[in-house]
Amino acid sequence: MRTILVIDDEASIRESLKGILQDEGYRVLFAGDGETGLNVLRDESPDLALLDIWMPGIDGLETLRRIKEFNPEQLVIMMSGHGTIDTAVEATKYGAMAFLEKPVTLQKLLRAVEQGLVKPAASSSRPGPLAANPHHNHHLPDHSLTVEAAMTGGAMLPTVPLMLGPQAEQSFD
Repeated sequence: MRTILVIDDEASIRESLKGILQDEGYRVLFAGDGETGLNVLRDESPDLALLDIWMPGIDGLETLRRIKEFNPEQLVIMMSGHGTIDTAVEATKYGAMAFLEKPVTLQKLLRAVEQGLVKPAASSSRPGPLAANPHHNHHLPDHSLTVEAAMTGGAMLPTVPLMLGPQAEQSFD
């Protein structure tokens, strides 16, 4: 059974995610702050962590940075109700594999978790867009770096059409 750690200071979010993830067959662990989350990660080694950005004490970005210091391979999906593109880009630079905006729909959450858990470890060592083109002119802007690539760490999203209408799917707070 795959284990997912939810690090979020809002008890209602933790409870909602617990019900959803347990219904999908995952073992779910919890932490209400970054320090506790780091301790649980060290003790339990979950397959994936869902990490809120805005929390008291150390915030999600600092928690993410510390996670990657002791376990660079740890899969982490960031969540925030107050996130910006800059925050998402910063989170991916620190090693987050995805960024979900709250309120997170059930479908988006499960899709991100499933994609994260099937992502091959070898993909983290593949060259980035600059290394892929040895003739790249470093004085010109790189037009191949898209917002999608920045928010997914360069991973390509599925090519099948996804119905992600404006909050048309079930959401939770």
